[in-house]
Amino acid sequence: ETVGIDLCSDQAVFVSVSAAYQRLQWTESLRELIRTWEQRSAAAAASMQEDWYAAEESCLAEDKCVAEDQTVAEDTHIVEDKYVAEIRARADAKDVDGCRKLCEDLLKEGSALPSSEASASILEALRRNDGALPAVSLWRELQLRGVQGSKATCSIAMRALSALPCGQAMEHFRALRAQGALKKPASADYNALIDAQAKAGNVQEVSELLAAMVEDGRNPSCFARTGLLKALCATGDLQKAFEEFEKMQKEKKTISSYPFNVLLTAALNLWNPMIFFKVKEEMEQTAVPPNSNTLGLMVRMYGHKRMSGKAFALAEEWEKKWGLVPDAVVMSCLCTACFQSKDIKRALQTFEAAMKMGNSCREGAFKRQVINRLCKMCIRAGSCHRAVLLVQQAYGLDGHKRALAADATIEVRHLEELWELLAS
Repeated sequence: ETVGIDLCSDQAVFVSVSAAYQRLQWTESLRELIRTWEQRSAAAAASMQEDWYAAEESCLAEDKCVAEDQTVAEDTHIVEDKYVAEIRARADAKDVDGCRKLCEDLLKEGSALPSSEASASILEALRRNDGALPAVSLWRELQLRGVQGSKATCSIAMRALSALPCGQAMEHFRALRAQGALKKPASADYNALIDAQAKAGNVQEVSELLAAMVEDGRNPSCFARTGLLKALCATGDLQKAFEEFEKMQKEKKTISSYPFNVLLTAALNLWNPMIFFKVKEEMEQTAVPPNSNTLGLMVRMYGHKRMSGKAFALAEEWEKKWGLVPDAVVMSCLCTACFQSKDIKRALQTFEAAMKMGNSCREGAFKRQVINRLCKMCIRAGSCHRAVLLVQQAYGLDGHKRALAADATIEVRHLEELWELLAS
């Protein structure tokens, strides 16, 4: 009986025990059991009600704390919004000192730190108006103070790094990564920094940046991988660059003309025709569409080898196959190829054809040497009218854009010869 009463902790047990008491006809024990159950039920109900009241009070207190936090957050945002607007206004006015002062004021406002939006506005103002180094230095300081970064601040910091001298850029890049201030930069931001290091021939730094991309879960693009080619070419190690290019070919990373053009340019500048034509064959086999830069490089190579006929044939072939119409740079290269093959007549015909194409074949792309040689040829041939027209076209006096590069001029002696010819 005692065990039965003690076991009445829930309704299922109570029902089973009371049924057993009825079968045993334990009337007094049954009454005691019912009395005990009612007392325990009342106590449980009272305890439940107390728990409910306590939970309600806890919820009310929590709601009050949340409301207070929201009020603080709203006040902080009001402060930050005010500063962000002022920062942008001062940035547009190129008031860098004012931007710095606002940043200091924002850091002094209570215990609140600048939001990512406020930080991005400050960094962009410094980057655009005061240079890359102050922006990077400030971002490192804000990170040390606990300011949280965002994609915008990360992108601005990476753009600032790419504008710094290569040594400084990598030093700050490593420090910011160690601080956790660069949270998985975008591939485009990595590409800018890789390209800056590649132009300086920093092979080790480019390899480090490519490894960092992989660590951040970024798959290095064709542009990023070509940065390593460019760095190797800048050091003059064309053979190693070609080996890296072949690796890219096997991994199917050469999906655009960019890596081909990098190697073609290096092979032409370092005068390695063997590698140059190997790359050309690879490009034809993989059916990667060439661009105007590719065509210009091919024409220059054929010009150096005094094979202007092949240069014109290739230009015609690619126009039919790829729809690649020669632009001003290509036409200038074709003129130079004619001079190198001593085909002066065809050089003049090419220049006249370029002028008939209008502004699309001008844009100041013709080199000083090309214009001067054409002018000299017309004067020596006694073609006064053609020489005058050429001068007008070169300087844009015929109603179109100038054909001569902006910082180039026709030699004075050729102009003097033309005045003498006109006077006679």
